[in-house]
Amino acid sequence: MSQKMQKPPLKQNSFRSIPMQVREVSEEERTVELSFSSEKAVDRWFGSEILCHDESCIDLARLQNVGSVLFHHGHDPNYGSLPIAKIVSLSVDGESKRGKAVVSFDTDEKSDLIYQKVRSGSLKGISVGYIVNAYEEVRAGKTSSNGRFTGPCYVAVKWEPIEISFEPVPADGDVGAGRNQNPEGEGKNMPNEPTTPTTVPTAAPEGTGGQRGAEPTTPAPAAPTAPVTPTRSAAEIERERCSEIYAICSRFQVEPDEYIKNGTSIDKVRAAILDKLERGGKPLSSHIEVVADEEDRYREAARDGLLMRMGEIIEKPADGAEDFRSMSLHQLMADCAMRSGVKDAHRKSPDELWRDMGQQERGQFADSNAFISIVNSTMGATIARAYNTAPTTYQHWTSVGSNPDFKKTKRFRLAANGEMQEIPENGEFKTVSGMDEGVDTGLKTYGKKFGFSRQTIINDDLGTVARLITAQVRANQRFINKLCYQTLTKNGKIYDGKNLFVADHGNLMTANAPSIASLNEFIVKMAMQKDINGTDVLNLTPKFILAPKALELPIRQLLESTADPSATHAGVVNPMKGAFQLITDAQLDIANPKGYYAVADPRDVDTIEVTYLNGKRTPTLESKVSWDTLGIEWRMYHDFGINVLDYRGVAYNQGK
Repeated sequence: MSQKMQKPPLKQNSFRSIPMQVREVSEEERTVELSFSSEKAVDRWFGSEILCHDESCIDLARLQNVGSVLFHHGHDPNYGSLPIAKIVSLSVDGESKRGKAVVSFDTDEKSDLIYQKVRSGSLKGISVGYIVNAYEEVRAGKTSSNGRFTGPCYVAVKWEPIEISFEPVPADGDVGAGRNQNPEGEGKNMPNEPTTPTTVPTAAPEGTGGQRGAEPTTPAPAAPTAPVTPTRSAAEIERERCSEIYAICSRFQVEPDEYIKNGTSIDKVRAAILDKLERGGKPLSSHIEVVADEEDRYREAARDGLLMRMGEIIEKPADGAEDFRSMSLHQLMADCAMRSGVKDAHRKSPDELWRDMGQQERGQFADSNAFISIVNSTMGATIARAYNTAPTTYQHWTSVGSNPDFKKTKRFRLAANGEMQEIPENGEFKTVSGMDEGVDTGLKTYGKKFGFSRQTIINDDLGTVARLITAQVRANQRFINKLCYQTLTKNGKIYDGKNLFVADHGNLMTANAPSIASLNEFIVKMAMQKDINGTDVLNLTPKFILAPKALELPIRQLLESTADPSATHAGVVNPMKGAFQLITDAQLDIANPKGYYAVADPRDVDTIEVTYLNGKRTPTLESKVSWDTLGIEWRMYHDFGINVLDYRGVAYNQGK
């Protein structure tokens, strides 16, 4: 069973088979009662799939009203997509959790042949085509909401069967449903089929058992006689395309839905994935050496040269960076223009070059963004340095999370699950359900727009822009810092509906000024915190003391003095020496200059998480040449959220 959980597609035709369980109801009416679906898990490309047969999950209306009964899903060239029977009734067996149907076979020769083979027992496979409208994701070791399925799996909680098919080769009940011994989409979800089939000459796929046509009686004048292959419908060809796309995308963890929807060919899908890998900087093979081309080396050298000119220290500047260090922006812009084919670029004024660069439709710059790319790269390096040097403290005691999009995302924490149990001789391991608490994490977007005027270029004042961007990044970091401490100090309600610091959480200390006794209370209370099952103590240890600037001196004395500062003589040893790391921040002074906190190592337990979109911790900088302002417009934005994940690793003393 697949352990890697990926996002399953919705509203796409899928197929699965089960061994036929059939009994004849009426020979006169040519009716047969059969089972067409079950809750057996099937390995799909995205993970294990289960069709839930609870009354609220399966919708039989479509199958009852417009569903059909086919042979081999309409793939057999002798039968095609014509129905061989009609559906008389449908039901769900609540005890066996199977979909049941009574079908009445048609009286034509082909339909009767299938009917007789079903009666005799020589035709043993049944398959259902279905569409899933909603899944419940069940994580590894977890249980579905109805308590009947254990993860990892995806449970179809809203699905509808759309057709029933008799299969020439039975399903393998040991391996799992959907293994029809035919190559078409084995175990994979299929897209909606075209309603109007077309025929295309092609070779018969291996293993289908398809018959080749007779040789032509009159061979073509310039070609030898060759067998005529059976034609395939557009539905077959489309299924084959989608199956291959799913397989390719699964290997490289790429979403296939867009390629399926747009009708992208397999070759173009491969090319697109290769392009994504290259742009993402992922090596394609361990033995392949990626060498930067001459243009890349030029831009790297120009970027490092500009950074050094702005006063930045570059430990290993790119080759040629020193040549750019003394260049003015006008000279760099002219050099980029000449490399793009503008022969007289050095003769043009900064204003002329700037106008030319902003008018790309004239074709004067084959790569007019070369200069902009260098400037953006320079500013990107400035952002990284500003981020790392901002005077903030939140990053020391908070954890870092990543969400793939802006939808609420669950953070799951496993329970301790109790102690290991003795296994007697020939005994079995007992499964212990791992309960967890799911906490919603979300993101917001924060941003600002500013400009880079043409006067800045003409005046050769890139440093002004760098200082502006640095100030913006630092302001953003201070903003995150502020939000983290506000989340801590406002003591708002968290995921369990209670305030972060309450007596019930065991993290609200007796109000006292900082002392050895108050610090010891942090240690004792945090060590006695229990897991989410309320059974095992976690034995957590505070690592940080968070305090306002007003308390920095007395707490530092408590943590750094060899002797107990509160003792009457110097011979009393200080047991708290070196016990914690002190973090002070002015944001705490604003909230309560007497209050202080203890926080565990975020590697041991999550408390407050700074969640970023796709893990990107630095702001994104984008630019465009502005027609209206004759300059470069920049926008800086950052996607993040501040989320409380657990109260057990943080404690508060309001002070006295």
